[in-house]
Amino acid sequence: DCLLPERRLGEVPLRDIFKDFDNAAAALEAHLRASYSDDLRTHPYFKVDPTQLWGEVLDDLVESKPYHRSPPSERRLFTILHLLAILGLEAEARIWLSISPPHTFLKDGRGNTPFQLAVSAGHANLASFFLEIPEFRVEAGELPPESLLDLSLAASSMEPLSLLISQDLIDPTLRYGSQHDTPLMIACRKSNVPAARILLSRPNLAVNERNDVGETALMIAASRGYLEAVELLLSQENIDVNARSANSASALSMSVKGGHEKVVNLLVDEPTLDQEHLGKALIAATEANWTTVIRKILKTGRIAELSGNAALLNAATHGQGKTVEALLGFDVNMTVEKGERLLNSTIQRGDIGVVQALVKAEAL
Repeated sequence: DCLLPERRLGEVPLRDIFKDFDNAAAALEAHLRASYSDDLRTHPYFKVDPTQLWGEVLDDLVESKPYHRSPPSERRLFTILHLLAILGLEAEARIWLSISPPHTFLKDGRGNTPFQLAVSAGHANLASFFLEIPEFRVEAGELPPESLLDLSLAASSMEPLSLLISQDLIDPTLRYGSQHDTPLMIACRKSNVPAARILLSRPNLAVNERNDVGETALMIAASRGYLEAVELLLSQENIDVNARSANSASALSMSVKGGHEKVVNLLVDEPTLDQEHLGKALIAATEANWTTVIRKILKTGRIAELSGNAALLNAATHGQGKTVEALLGFDVNMTVEKGERLLNSTIQRGDIGVVQALVKAEAL
């Protein structure tokens, strides 16, 4: 029988623990449970029953058949090296690999190697150690870059992302996913500001790059209301706040439609924002009957008469009295359908709130 020292696994040489797998199994299970059960249960990777998990770990410990490049049906759900990778135990991983080198290449039930789990858990030093193994470095280079990017963006630390970029396993200029996003766009989709900051620090990164639907990173962040990401992007010297998507939407109009007032306020204050985009944002705010944003946009004093009139007509047609009142600075005497004046048309429809707003206009 094997009695384990009353210390955490990280303080005990694994060679002393694993002298006899069969006899040590029960003691090892007790030690692992006592040391790491809570850590493992709180890790997002695990959704299985703890009893099943420990059973799989122990089955692997007493299994002697090599796994390297074996068919998936012969691979177990989980190995001790996966456990060490998730917990970031570099010293233990080194010792374990000296005992069983083939475990470097094993994949768990989700198709992840210990290297991938080290990345997702934010353990850059351990991930770097795996990449020091020449044969594994070659195999890591064959992993889908998109999966590595997702793993590194999900990590609690951004050190793995920096590592993967420095090792050329993630290319900041490549495109990923169905819309061919850049890594910066993906970071903005996930509101991962630290990752976006790392990517923006790379030389010659095109911050205004577009995906297949014409979106930029700024549009993606603005449409989702990610304030910190928008602030970071607006701080970039060459950022284009007037870029249009494939359907002619801008970052500002997207944030208006999404109801993200703080982002709207940031973008409206951008001095390079042109009249056309302000006008479209005004119309979008009118459609949403969002008077606070309408007044914010109007305060810029840069709304073209054509856009203002379109917004006024839209608000009047939809019976939005308070919105009409905010837009009384535009042409309240405009001619609408069948040659009628706006006021007459409104009276015929019976929109009392709009009529009450229109009659307040001095120009009527």
